[in-house]
Order: sequence, then structure tokens, then C-alpha cells
Amino acid sequence: MFVRKRLLGFWIPDSVVDPLEFEYIDRDIADALDSNGGTYALAAALVLGGAGLSLSGTTHEVAAGGRVSLQNLAEIRIEAGAAVRANGTSGADILLKVSAGGVASLDVSSGAVINVDSGGALDLHGAGTIKSGGNLTTASGGSTTVASGATANHNSGSTTNLNGAVNVYTSLFKVQSGGQVSFLDGSTFVSEDGASAVWLGTFTFADDTWPLLAPARPWKRRDIEVTFCTFNGGAGDGPDLADAWTAPSATGNASCIRTAVATAGGARSVIGWKDLPPGATITSVTIETIGGNTSFATVPTYTIVRWQTGSDTLELLSSVVPDAHVVGDWNTTNLTATITPTSALVIDKEWRYGLRVTHPHAIAGTYLRILDCVAIGTADHLQNT
Repeated sequence: MFVRKRLLGFWIPDSVVDPLEFEYIDRDIADALDSNGGTYALAAALVLGGAGLSLSGTTHEVAAGGRVSLQNLAEIRIEAGAAVRANGTSGADILLKVSAGGVASLDVSSGAVINVDSGGALDLHGAGTIKSGGNLTTASGGSTTVASGATANHNSGSTTNLNGAVNVYTSLFKVQSGGQVSFLDGSTFVSEDGASAVWLGTFTFADDTWPLLAPARPWKRRDIEVTFCTFNGGAGDGPDLADAWTAPSATGNASCIRTAVATAGGARSVIGWKDLPPGATITSVTIETIGGNTSFATVPTYTIVRWQTGSDTLELLSSVVPDAHVVGDWNTTNLTATITPTSALVIDKEWRYGLRVTHPHAIAGTYLRILDCVAIGTADHLQNT
């Protein structure tokens, strides 16, 4: 900045001016900033104090390559109604402003972007709100992390849409008291091979729905009993001289169902299965037998039947199938016959199911041992009521 050529008080009337002093004054005036403008190369920084500097007009600028640096404790203040604009193309601006009411904000216009580069961070200590129409997207290759001890809250009335995969590793997914997980119509819950599920509470299937099995599971039931039979060779109604009962097997090491020695036809019984799976399908029945005494005159036959408690009606569900034995192996070999329903046979819990047996007979008398009677089928859902 300019310095005095004479000390204060030395310019007095009738002072003699040295030509060198005029040279100094002329040089300083030529170097001074003036209203005509121009380009000035200051030898040192221009420091303005006191009342400071006030600029008006709209053409003030820092030229290309220029820089304004704020030193320690310095600041730029934006007062109410003022703004700093990052002037993007086609209105893609970022505006740091203070409203007339004194609220500071950072406005990012459509097309403008705030980038936080790798290694950078954006720390949010207050509340952040995505307004109506707003969106928060994690792009391909990116990730969103909720750190240990943090909480992500989805308030009542909100919706979270998951169109991709959700992986749960060592953490625990909990539905708290009062919460609900709903699978809407057309949705599927899939467990991969090797996975397991542990359920300690109540699991309710509403609206007559049942858990489905895919593929359908095979099942067998061989727990049988003599549900009812004739007496006295079919001539009586009991209680003495039953035509069928549970007895020891020929070796005495197991149980079987045995028929009474018969010399004439007329005796019959129904062998019923216990605990058949409701809603499952019976695809076939096998019966393993061996004869006793001499050979038969009339071979035993088998028919799948069903009945309801208290009803006299016995519904036939298969054709009549003869026993697998012939005369030569009647009392020497265990053989198995297979009976197939005449149509799809779905187990109805309101009915009981069994195998009707017409007993063998011979002039010299013969009987039958039923060693095993198995209902076989498939189930495509679980139903136990």
C-alpha cells in the first residue's frame, strides 16, 4: 500500500516540493485501484479491515483458475434470504440458502448430484426424512449396513417391499408380540434341502387349509383289528363262537387274525385299520395269509369297504379279489394278495375303512390266518382332524 512521503504535519504553507516527491505521487496514483478498472498485479495481499468491503451488482467473479481461501477461524455467513448457488446445466443446481424466516437448507435440484467418493463418509446425527415421491436406492455393487447395536424401524402403516433375496446369516429374525407374517394368495414359502425349522409355539392353519406336501409322501398303515365278524359259521350273531379273532401265529412268536374252522360257507369278517391319515389317498391294500388244515373248497376273497358308525350300510370300494393261494400251497406258504380301489379313494374322517373277508371252507374243515394287512397310499397334505 502507499506510504507517506512526508511525515504528518510536514506539509505546510509555502512548502517547497521536490521533483522526486511529485514522481512518488504520480507513481502512486498510477498504481492505485480506480473506477476505470483494469488488471492489477498486487505485490502483496490487500487486507481490508474496519467497516470491511461491500459489493453490489451482479458481475463480481473469481476468474478462471482463481481461488478464495478462508484462513483459521474465518467464515462466510449467508444471511436470511441469501444463497450460494452451484450453477448446474439446465437448472441442475445445488443451492445453499437461508430462507427469509432464517431456516438454512441445502437444495439439490433435479439432475444435480451429491457424490461421496470411496473412503469418504456422510454422518447423519439428526433425523433424515425421505419425503413423498423421494427414493433411496442402493445401486448394483453397493451395500446398506445396519451396524451392531443399531435399529431399523418400520412404523405401523408403512410397507417394505422385497423383490430380491434376503439373506439371514448368524443374526436372528424375530416377530415380536402382536406382529404378523402374512403370505398372500399366490405366494410361496420354500425351505431348501438340508434346512430345518423349529416351532415351539402354536401354528394355526385357518379357513380349512392344510400344510401341503410336495411331492406327495407315501404312507402305510398295518395296525389292524377285527372290527366285526359273524358267529357260528355265519349262522349266529354272538357273542359265543366268533368266526374271527386275534390269535397267536403258527410259531407263537407273533399275533395274527384267525378265522374259525369252517365246513361250509357263510362266515365273514371285516378287518379295520386304525389311525388312517385323513385326506390321504389309498392306492392299494395287501394281505398276507396262510391256510390251515386241509386245502379249501372255496378260496377266501377280499373287498375294500367303508362304513359309518351307527349305519348298516357297507360301501364296496373295490372289486372282489381272491386269495393268492392255490390248492397245493394253501397251508405251506405265506402269500400276498393285492387289492386296488376301483376309483380314487380319499380317506374321509367321517368314515371307517377296512377289508371285508369271506372265509374259506372245506368239507373237512379249514381256516385262514391273516398275518399282515396293509393299507398303502400317498398324502399330498397333512390333515389330522
